[in-house]
Amino acid sequence: MATFIVMAPPEVTADTLTEASARRITFVRDGLSWGALLIPLIWMLYRRMWWVFLAYLVVVTVLQLTVGQLPGSMSVPLYLAFAILFALEGNSLRQWSLERKGWQMLGIISADNRAEAEIRFFDKWLSPRERPTSQGDEPATATNRKSPITPRFGEQSIVGLTLNS
Repeated sequence: MATFIVMAPPEVTADTLTEASARRITFVRDGLSWGALLIPLIWMLYRRMWWVFLAYLVVVTVLQLTVGQLPGSMSVPLYLAFAILFALEGNSLRQWSLERKGWQMLGIISADNRAEAEIRFFDKWLSPRERPTSQGDEPATATNRKSPITPRFGEQSIVGLTLNS
C-alpha cells in the first residue's frame, strides 16, 4: 500500500467544492519518485518546482566542483547517492513547493493506487448530506445511513467476512 498526501489550492473547501475545483486537488505519493530519479530536470520543470530546480542546479554544480578534486572511482557512487536521495525526497519537495504557493494539506490516504486514493478521500471528505442515499433525496443522518459493510452469516469460514451463527 502506498501513502498519498492530498493537497488542494487555497480556494478549495468542502463548502465550495465543485467538480472543476475537485479536479484541481492533487494526490502526491509519498516515497520514491521515478521521474525525479530518471529525468530530474524535466520532472521539476513539469511540476513547476522553481526553487527546487535552482537549488538542484546549485547542488549539482557544487558536486561537480567537489568531485573534480576526488579520485575518479569516487565520482560514480557520489552522483548515484545524490540521485537516489533526490528521488526519495522528490515528492516531499513537491509538497513543500505546493505549500509555498498557498496550497493546503487536506489529509493523508493509504491506498494501492491513485484511483483508489481518490475514491477513499472523496468518500471521507464529502459531508454525509452530500452523499447519495438509497432512501431518496433526503440527507443521510445517523438514523437512516446504512453501514457500508454488512457481515454475512453462513457456514463458510472466510476470515473477517462472515460470522458463524
